[in-house]
Amino acid sequence: MSTKLTYCKADIVFLEHEVFIIPFNKPILQVSSSPEIFPYVSLNFKTSYKKIHDNILEIKGDTGLGSFKITLNFKNKNFDLHSVA
Repeated sequence: MSTKLTYCKADIVFLEHEVFIIPFNKPILQVSSSPEIFPYVSLNFKTSYKKIHDNILEIKGDTGLGSFKITLNFKNKNFDLHSVA
């Protein structure tokens, strides 16, 4: 079974080993390699792989239902992506 979620714009918060994707009017996603779960987070995805290429951050990992792939595009943004990956 395959599912695809697409968010065109969202706020993204980076903490040490955590990434929070906060889309407008949709559930907050936590993408993390740590077991810690934060309040008000609806979905928690466990990361196994991160890759940066041409200002695009690609994250892969697993959920309780299967694998996932998240692509975050930081092109034309004034942001040092290598500092968080």
